[in-house]
Amino acid sequence: MYDRIWTYAWNNMVNQKYGNWHFKLTRDNDVPDDIDSTPEVKIGYHPLGACYDVLQTVEQ
Repeated sequence: MYDRIWTYAWNNMVNQKYGNWHFKLTRDNDVPDDIDSTPEVKIGYHPLGACYDVLQTVEQ
């Protein structure tokens, strides 16, 4: 399950051009027009914490 979640995150949530994360996507996995996806986007602990929360939910 971890590999499936990480593959999804890598393919859809990681900004491949700049290496940061898209913290919000549309239902079609596109970045909404109101989101700035340039390198100036603040990155931090949230993606890691979100992955941890998902894994905790899946394990239950």
